[in-house]
Amino acid sequence: MLTMSIPRRTHLSGVPRLSSYAAWWLLGVGMFLVIMIWSEAIGMPARFPRWGYLSIGTLATISMGLRAANLRTASDYVALFGLLGMFSSLFNALCCLALTTNAPLADAAYARADAALGFDWVAYHRWLQSDPNLQWLLKICYYSAGPEIVGCAVLLCLLGRTRDYQHFVWSLLISLAIAATFNAVAPALGAGYFYGANEPFWVAGLLAIRAHTGNVASAFGSVSFPSFHTVIALLCPYAVRYVRWLVLAVLILNGAMLFSIPIEGSHYLVDMIGGGVTAVLAVVLANYVMSRFESVY
Repeated sequence: MLTMSIPRRTHLSGVPRLSSYAAWWLLGVGMFLVIMIWSEAIGMPARFPRWGYLSIGTLATISMGLRAANLRTASDYVALFGLLGMFSSLFNALCCLALTTNAPLADAAYARADAALGFDWVAYHRWLQSDPNLQWLLKICYYSAGPEIVGCAVLLCLLGRTRDYQHFVWSLLISLAIAATFNAVAPALGAGYFYGANEPFWVAGLLAIRAHTGNVASAFGSVSFPSFHTVIALLCPYAVRYVRWLVLAVLILNGAMLFSIPIEGSHYLVDMIGGGVTAVLAVVLANYVMSRFESVY
């Protein structure tokens, strides 16, 4: 008997089908419900800003509309960017909620680890304070992280580097999950606060949340270990490594950002080492996630 082999339906490499995207959106809804129930239970109702609901809802609607119009590539771009925004907000709230458990702060342990590595945070801070121009330049590099993520994502889309874009977003999502997990287990307020050298703008909000006041959905949920800025400083150059006319500039920008992280981000050196390990692990896991999706088709 002759048999006919029917070719399997193919899809954009590395991107989950609609049902898989729906699963990620449902996971986000589940995390949102956990946050709302947890915050209500401890008498600190989470109040997410309305623009957050509007922006995430708009991106989800646009993605579904594009997919319905059979514009799958555009739909995938929008969906992944929407997921990144949604999970960033949710993980931030979970980091804040972790502080309400009154788990012991890990600052002293991180400071001891720095000392064992021979890093003197106070001396480094004093050195940067002696050069205002250098401090100003490094501050700009540090706060370029957010715009840089958006810029790299948009550029990869415009250049049609679909797989690099997908891998970049998956790596960021995985890094967020790792960072939020560590922050829940070993929260810290940062080297600047610990050494009394400076108090980052987010510390007051975190101390208020630790005292069970404030809004966990709007506070800046700082992650000490691992340093997420270090993750960004490594993932952005990796994402644009094949864009030859840009990669050198991105490497220089993020190299400077690495020098700014201990002071501007109030990070310990071990935070940055943890960020480096997290970035490498996220790249490996993103490759695995994308290969698993590919194997479905």
